Amino acid sequence: MGLSRPARWLFVLWLALLLLSRFKVAGMPVSVLVPLTGVWMLWGLYRGYFQFNLVRLPWFLLTMGTGALLMPLQVLLVPDSSLSLTAWALIAAVWCPFVLQVNDSDAVGYLPLLRAVGWSGVGLGVVAIAMIVTQFLGVQYQDWFANLVPATWRFQEDMYVITYPVEYGSEIYRSNAWIGLEPSFVSAQLGITLIASLLVRMRWWVIALQVLAIGSTYSGSGILLLVLALAVMIAHRYPLPWRGYLVAAAVGLVGVFASGAGAMMLGRLAEGSNSRSSTSLRTVTPYELVWPIFERSPIGMLVGRGPGASQDVVDAFGIPGLLAPTPLKLLFEYGFVGGGMLAVFMVVCVMKSPSRTLAFSQFIALWTIQAGSTSIFILIPLFVTVTAWNPRSGLCIERSTSRLSVQPKSTESLLSEPVTESVTARERMDHVATHQRADASPQ
Repeated sequence: MGLSRPARWLFVLWLALLLLSRFKVAGMPVSVLVPLTGVWMLWGLYRGYFQFNLVRLPWFLLTMGTGALLMPLQVLLVPDSSLSLTAWALIAAVWCPFVLQVNDSDAVGYLPLLRAVGWSGVGLGVVAIAMIVTQFLGVQYQDWFANLVPATWRFQEDMYVITYPVEYGSEIYRSNAWIGLEPSFVSAQLGITLIASLLVRMRWWVIALQVLAIGSTYSGSGILLLVLALAVMIAHRYPLPWRGYLVAAAVGLVGVFASGAGAMMLGRLAEGSNSRSSTSLRTVTPYELVWPIFERSPIGMLVGRGPGASQDVVDAFGIPGLLAPTPLKLLFEYGFVGGGMLAVFMVVCVMKSPSRTLAFSQFIALWTIQAGSTSIFILIPLFVTVTAWNPRSGLCIERSTSRLSVQPKSTESLLSEPVTESVTARERMDHVATHQRADASPQ
């Protein structure tokens, strides 16, 4: 089954993320993906592929309006407040597409999109692996992208760590597939393509290749997403061809550990206790350093210290790699009033997703190790694979597919079942659609 028009529209946006991450608007520190995403979705709305979500739209307008109204109070009442209209406009711009949803959010349109995302991971994975393999073969690393694209149109190392050695003093650089903004972003993107591949049960070699590609980034972002996703799949007894995937996992892990990436990732599991480790700088240290400043002003805790203030405080510490995680950023900048409203809006954006696996894994990552409340690179995957399809029609794919796997039935018997309180007519059609996709999926 081919992609529906809304699914095709979203897949093009996904490809734009993979191919254009390193491009920025000339003369501005803003990703070209920010205006491109807005224009692309407005065009899709005009073409009739999308519609406004009548829950998220008013909540978004109320939230952003409240944030704007809080800024005068922050200037007048909060000592040492620091606000930026640009920071407020950025969070409005990157979350604006989340008020849209596809016109028909059923499994028949959703599953082909996941398959296309899975295949895109094969292409990205091949390039990522090629970058690391060529270095092991003695070819010195070069940033071909920087050699071809003028500096004014691309992000520089002073804004993002484009890539860096696998360890101090090494001549081998972590893979960002040349086109990725950072190895950690590429790892996360591959993690999402891997989860999509698992959900539609693609062939074992596709899974193995993407595991190897994640290893080539020497980053745990994709592994975290995968672990969270597998937890949801196991909880739902999601039917996977485990025998073939165990072979895929073995092939992938052998390659990952042979390159040294596996040992490095395992070593990072316990690095949270190190205050200067990458994990701690994203999850623990920011709260230890910034929260005492947040508590100094009770009125500041209520209304916030202004858009962009958290980044100013973090930068003032002068600690490389220190980031303001999403919960801290929302509360510090908008207080319990505006930050709480933003938090509720973000929760609403993942409710009633067609895939609990993709929704849960990305949402937890967004609120823990990925400081992504204003990062278009983290939010496009969430929008494409989760929010654009909310609210789903019928059951999420984990529930519908697991019911079929426990008591397998033919299409005819599913259609002929009487309607009960637990299985509605719409749910039966969801079951049928999902069953047909599962039957057509190569094992």
